[in-house]
Amino acid sequence: MKKQNLSIYLFLLFTISLLTVLGCSSSNTKEPNGESDTVTEGTKIETSKETLNKASCEIVGIAEENGKFYITVDYVNILSGKEAEDYCKKKNIPVYDTYIIENEQKEPKTFLLADKVEITLLDPMDAKPVAGKSVADLKERASLINAIFIDAKDGVVTRIEQFFTP
Repeated sequence: MKKQNLSIYLFLLFTISLLTVLGCSSSNTKEPNGESDTVTEGTKIETSKETLNKASCEIVGIAEENGKFYITVDYVNILSGKEAEDYCKKKNIPVYDTYIIENEQKEPKTFLLADKVEITLLDPMDAKPVAGKSVADLKERASLINAIFIDAKDGVVTRIEQFFTP
């Protein structure tokens, strides 16, 4: 059983690395840095006031200011199969896989994280969802996370859920 989990983990790691190296994602997509950017005192982080329901996103960064956490994301479309192949052909990108993340916006959006934000991340060994994760867990794994769903009310993120991408 452990050998199978390791195989899944290695496959996921290889696939993510391959997509990153081959550049089969939109050129506007920014890579998450996986670090918390502490904003100097006196600065004001401008946040979106949007309400979202299960919006698919890619993490650009996570920041902290005055004890509050903020997440900056790009909205993305997850394309697969023929749709991904057609996108790659249209953009004149080599088709290496039938899966692609397409950036939907030109500028990332920043949201305040609720004090009790619900965070569900995938277990890196078997890709099963694990609820009850902390902002620290999210920051630590941000650079390894391809895509998340977020729920927000009036610009405050109430739920973050990592989802499996091949």
